[in-house]
Amino acid sequence: MTLRTSFGIRTRLFGAFGAVAAMTVAASVAAWLSFANLSESLGRIANTHVPAMTVAAQVAEKGGAIIATAPALMSAANEQEQQAIWADLEILLIDMSDLLEDMGGQLIDEPSRASLQRLIEGISDNLGALNANVDNRFDLGNRNAELTERLRWLHADFLDEVEPMIEEARFNIQSAMEDVEQPVGEEIGLAETKTLRAEMLKREALLKINAAGNLAVGLLIRVASAENEDEVEFSGHLIGDIAEGLSEDLGVLQGLASSVSLRQVVAEILTLAVGSSSLLDVRKRELSVVQEGRRLLAANNQLVDHLKTVIGARVSALESATIAAAASSNRSIQSGRYFLAAIAMVSLLIAVAVGWIYVGRNIVARITALGRSMRAIADGDLKTEVPVEGRDEISEMAQALLVFRDTAIEVEEANAEAIIDNTMAGVVGVSRSGVIEFFNPSAEELFGDTAEKVIGNNLTTLIAHENRDFVEKTLQGSGKHSAGAAPAYMETKGLRADGSTFPMDMAVREFRQRRRKRFMVTLHDVTERKHAQELLEQRVLEKTKDLRSANRKLRKEVTERERTASELREAQDELVQASKLAALGQISAGIAHELNQPLAAIRSYAHNGSILLDRGRESETRENLERIEAMTERMADITSHLKSIARRPSKLVAAVNLESAVTNALSFFRTRIGKESIAVELEFSADDVLAKGEDIRLEQVFINLVANALDAMADATKRKLWIVAKKDDGNAVVVIRDTGCGIPEENIGKIFDPFFTTKEAGSGLGLGLSISNKIIRDFGGIIQIRNTSGDGTAIAVVLPAADEGRHTE
Repeated sequence: MTLRTSFGIRTRLFGAFGAVAAMTVAASVAAWLSFANLSESLGRIANTHVPAMTVAAQVAEKGGAIIATAPALMSAANEQEQQAIWADLEILLIDMSDLLEDMGGQLIDEPSRASLQRLIEGISDNLGALNANVDNRFDLGNRNAELTERLRWLHADFLDEVEPMIEEARFNIQSAMEDVEQPVGEEIGLAETKTLRAEMLKREALLKINAAGNLAVGLLIRVASAENEDEVEFSGHLIGDIAEGLSEDLGVLQGLASSVSLRQVVAEILTLAVGSSSLLDVRKRELSVVQEGRRLLAANNQLVDHLKTVIGARVSALESATIAAAASSNRSIQSGRYFLAAIAMVSLLIAVAVGWIYVGRNIVARITALGRSMRAIADGDLKTEVPVEGRDEISEMAQALLVFRDTAIEVEEANAEAIIDNTMAGVVGVSRSGVIEFFNPSAEELFGDTAEKVIGNNLTTLIAHENRDFVEKTLQGSGKHSAGAAPAYMETKGLRADGSTFPMDMAVREFRQRRRKRFMVTLHDVTERKHAQELLEQRVLEKTKDLRSANRKLRKEVTERERTASELREAQDELVQASKLAALGQISAGIAHELNQPLAAIRSYAHNGSILLDRGRESETRENLERIEAMTERMADITSHLKSIARRPSKLVAAVNLESAVTNALSFFRTRIGKESIAVELEFSADDVLAKGEDIRLEQVFINLVANALDAMADATKRKLWIVAKKDDGNAVVVIRDTGCGIPEENIGKIFDPFFTTKEAGSGLGLGLSISNKIIRDFGGIIQIRNTSGDGTAIAVVLPAADEGRHTE
């Protein structure tokens, strides 16, 4: 074993740390001795003083709980509450006895414990007496309640007896007075007068008995809740006086058999006022018991206060002992603190000497220098110096770093050459001034020149003349960026050795090698890509020309179709309008009748009015004028309705009342219906049936459907038309049913075809149902046609239901 190995860094550090550890052991021994003394002092506090003070505090707490609970026992409202409170007090007494037992001889001396035990027993006896006092109070209270309840029943019996007797006496007095008040001239009998006087005395006695009895009952009820014995005594004297008065008044009723029950009731009421079992006696004893309970409660408070005083004295003694033990502990801690501070100072001096003189100036300084060399090598500076002085582990690490540096240099150079030589792109290494330093084989093939001829020249010799300034500016701009930044890309022209040029992409990236910044220029020939791009652009131009021609043709076709669709819509509107006018023409006879009838009536009323006016009969003339006004309003309604039907409909979709639409449509056929004796039955819902649509077009639909139904019944023997308007599952439905000839099954599928009709020539164009179906479908509805089980046809118009007031386009 060499000397360098024997006294290396490990051995020296072990020696330094051993010295520090020895001082630490010495400090630990001193601390152990100091804490042993402290532990003894704290043990006395924790094992003796603190438990004793804790038990004393708990005993005082239990005493306070007894003081707080005892008044609740005395004021308990019922026996259940009393039992619950007494159970809590028993638990508190048991806990206090247990705490006293737990204190033992170590925490409290025997005389003090015996004194506390006697106090607790005295408190227990006092609480037992207080509990018995509460039992007695409840018994007397129950007896008081029983007597009070009995008094209320006796009072009710008293009223039941005395009030009828008073009423009877009043009646007898009235009868006697009627007997006495005889007509003038008759003699008044002495017997009637005597009877009247007796009844008046009887009534007076009964009124006194009633008042005295009620007063006695009121005083007894007052006694039941009296707050002191003086009040009870005073009420007793009053009741005695009332009893004497009752005896005198009852004497007046001595001979009456009906007064027996009243006497018994009065006697029972008076028994509640005298004797050992009377309500007065019970209330006196109850008040006495309450007073005794207050005395016991005051005594209990005194006992508990005395207990607290004894415990307070014991706690004061324990506090003094605890303070003395704490002072002893502080002295031990102070001595140990000084000794530990001295040892800490010595340890600190040793640590500073080891750290500053040996570790700092020898080990750390050399490791720091070696670290700087490592970082320089890691940054690419493989020529940096490595300090190797010394004969320990650090010098061995320096020798190993030298071997690593030399190996890295060799590997870096070999890898760089292999990568550059084997890449498919042209790679040129350029210094920061633009001088070519290496030229890979791909670059030789790209420019048609050798590396020996190119290296040492400026990079711009490889660039076409018109692009050289731009390349120089790009190199200068790349030099301003940090290593590792994104490369600068450009498209330029290369210059071959034979003087020809070619398009190429050039990427310039700055890199660091051995603490030197250089440029790596990557070159790609893009001649083929340029040619492909030109071909692609040519094809795009050709396709764009074809697309423009196709777009022009498409726009022309769209314009033609839009014009055709507009013409079709106009033709359809004209057809619908023509159909409406045709329908109006078919019902023109009925309309003429509707207008002629009021005109004839107007003419008649006007003629009659002139005659009546000549005769001076103004009131009848005014009636004729009012009838003429009504007829003109009717004609105005007809012409207004005709104008609304004839005008072009609006495209606004709104909520339409189907009942109104059906009624308006029927109004055009009123004359025909009457002339052809057709029975019409209408069934409308109680609520308005609203559908989405436009009122004029819907009226046209119903006019067409009603006209077809009337035409179908032209040759029928039974002529009846049913129209129903209702709501059904979110839809508004109108059903029109007739008793006509019906529709053959083979024609139902063609019924909505334009110009299809089964009528004779000249009776229609066959467009009514087709136009009606188109109108209903525009509103989102449907027309359903079916033959009934008998004769005739049923047509259902189903439309989406609407909310009132909603409009859409």
